Amino acid sequence: MLHVGSSSANVDSLALRVQDSDGNCAFNPESVDTAWTCSSDARAKTNIKDAASVMPYLLGIPIRDYTVIASGDNKTEVIAQELLEKYPELVHEDNDGYYMVDGMNNWKLVKAIQEQQQQIDELRQQIQELKKG
Repeated sequence: MLHVGSSSANVDSLALRVQDSDGNCAFNPESVDTAWTCSSDARAKTNIKDAASVMPYLLGIPIRDYTVIASGDNKTEVIAQELLEKYPELVHEDNDGYYMVDGMNNWKLVKAIQEQQQQIDELRQQIQELKKG
């Protein structure tokens, strides 16, 4: 187990910082949330444009309920082998030959919510027009 901490009572903003060629991320555990913050400065980016639609991508991901053999815990997640064909970028193999699934980019989920909201707003507009007409 890795233990990272500070003995200073005045230091509560940063417990761990990791860095790669894309920038750096800082981790600050709180009592009700585990917050990672990562660099996102425009000065470190190029070719900035609106994100493409993600809804079709997300709708195809098979979500499964299952029981973990070792612990008996019930989970709702994905099965790596099911993702391999359509979503190979989310799956990698560890040193023991087990498949691992990378976490979903939370910003893709935000984009999907934005897309759904736009669809809801358009449907509301159509309903209002039908009520008037």
